[in-house]
Amino acid sequence: MKKNLIHILIFLVFVTVLPAQNDPQIQSRKNLAELFVKSGQLARAKEIYKELVNLQPWNFENYASLNNILLKLKEYDESISLLTSKIENTPNDPGYYGLLGSTYHTMGEYDKAFEIWDKGISVNNNSESNIRLMVNFAVQNRAFDKAVEYLRKGKEISKNPIGFSLQLGNYLLTTMKFKEGADEYCEILKHTPSQMGSVKSRFQRYLSREQAYEAFVESVEEYYQKTDMPIYLELLSFIYSYTKQNDKALETLVKFEEETKSNGMKIYNFANSSFLGKNYDVSLNAYKYLIDNYVNSTFYPESRLGYTRSKHFKLIDKHKNINSWKPLNAKDTSGAHHFDEILKSYYDLFEKNKRISYKIEILYEIGKIFEDVYFDYARADSIYKQIVSLNKNIQLTNETISRLVTLSIKNNNLDEAKNYAEKLIERKRSSANHKSFARFIKSKIFFWKGDVDSSLSKLNEITSNLSDNYSNNAIELSIIQNSLKKDSMSLNKFAKADMLIEQQKYKEAKILLNELKENQNLFLIADAVKYKLAEINIATDSFDTAEILLNEISEKEMPSAYADKSLFLLGNLYLNGYSNKSQAKLAYQKLLENFPNSLYFDRSRQILNSLGENSI
Repeated sequence: MKKNLIHILIFLVFVTVLPAQNDPQIQSRKNLAELFVKSGQLARAKEIYKELVNLQPWNFENYASLNNILLKLKEYDESISLLTSKIENTPNDPGYYGLLGSTYHTMGEYDKAFEIWDKGISVNNNSESNIRLMVNFAVQNRAFDKAVEYLRKGKEISKNPIGFSLQLGNYLLTTMKFKEGADEYCEILKHTPSQMGSVKSRFQRYLSREQAYEAFVESVEEYYQKTDMPIYLELLSFIYSYTKQNDKALETLVKFEEETKSNGMKIYNFANSSFLGKNYDVSLNAYKYLIDNYVNSTFYPESRLGYTRSKHFKLIDKHKNINSWKPLNAKDTSGAHHFDEILKSYYDLFEKNKRISYKIEILYEIGKIFEDVYFDYARADSIYKQIVSLNKNIQLTNETISRLVTLSIKNNNLDEAKNYAEKLIERKRSSANHKSFARFIKSKIFFWKGDVDSSLSKLNEITSNLSDNYSNNAIELSIIQNSLKKDSMSLNKFAKADMLIEQQKYKEAKILLNELKENQNLFLIADAVKYKLAEINIATDSFDTAEILLNEISEKEMPSAYADKSLFLLGNLYLNGYSNKSQAKLAYQKLLENFPNSLYFDRSRQILNSLGENSI
């Protein structure tokens, strides 16, 4: 009978309060008050909230909103009176202590604010929820030191202190107490290693600061010395890796693997990330360690492939960096013999593994060597077609078809190139960039074949979307075709030269472009002709001729559409071709001054900064 009476009383209280909570008139008044706040009419909003506080004295949200308005109006005495009165009536509700403390903190009476927040914590036997509430008020008022104090208190009394510890470490780092913060996180790992992801995430935010980096390393090393727990080696390796101290990162990770007798997976992941980050020396060492120590692992074949790839890409970087600034590159097999050993390793891997996906990856690398290093287009073409026929790796298939497009052009088989381009466009899983490339190539093939209308139609499809990676190239080619539309002889000659350039037949292209350059009637495309000639002369190391042509374009009184790109290429020529930094700076600076909207603006500024010159 007694229990039933209690249930009836609870129900009566519930049905009495519920209408007051959901009263549409009260909600309407609240919405109006919020509109007044948003429009800056604080006095009108204040009056409405005073009504709401009287109508719903149990509603903390109304008190908080009213107090916020009073603070904005700097009516501190009224705020103190409102909250003091409320605390007298409900002395065990910590929320009102939090609001009153915020008022005193806003007034600059910090000691008084802290005293009231302390009372708010103590009203309920120092409960964890009270502490968390006061932490929030302290943080809202940017009283981080007080928040840290409360978090330490919460950590002491909590049966599950991990939540307090994570917050505590965060606010210690926020207040730049990096060593204390790092110690807190290291302590967390000592008891709950599963928090490694959270700890790494927190550290990552501050690792760009030297002071934080030094404190983190010191703390982690201290905890490792004290505990001998390998988990600190994993964290230390992460710190080194993130700050690009890759050799140290690998050394520490190897030590971690040896102490934990793990399966090597962390080193394998590190090797892969180093390879993707183009840290080939580091990936070589990591893959070599795996090859030597994990012969029976599932990732042993991938480690061997990764090792060979690292050697391959390191060699590419070494040779590519010399001429990477050139828009066009001439065939040069003088350093091809350096790749013989790489090719032999790939073939060895190919023979020793039966997995198709693995073989496809190896074939792709072999094909690239024949195409890009040996310039053996027939062998490369055969290998790429083999990959497409196997059709297992979607991404590699798309890359391979793209290469087959360019190879078909180099072999002067335009119909085949067009068919491959159409295949790329039609493939559902082709990337947007692959499709853009294919559309642009199709438009060029039409141009080379003399079908101007079809070419322009395809180019218009590309230029309708200015975010397309090939939109600028399409605009440029459209202008050239429209300019020469009534001069079929010159148009055909330009188209032929353009195709010969794609086929790396620079000598033949140069003859045609020089003929066009001498035609005084082609003033609309004169700079396009000169720019292409400059690119060819740079490719064939005829730097003096290229310099003259680029200066002719960039020094015109009326800047042409090629002026900014000519200045950029001229700067690259001075910097990389002549090693003349002062002349290079002048070219880049001129581009920045005269062409602030140029596509080459950011790159010019970056180069200037790298040369020790402030950008304009």
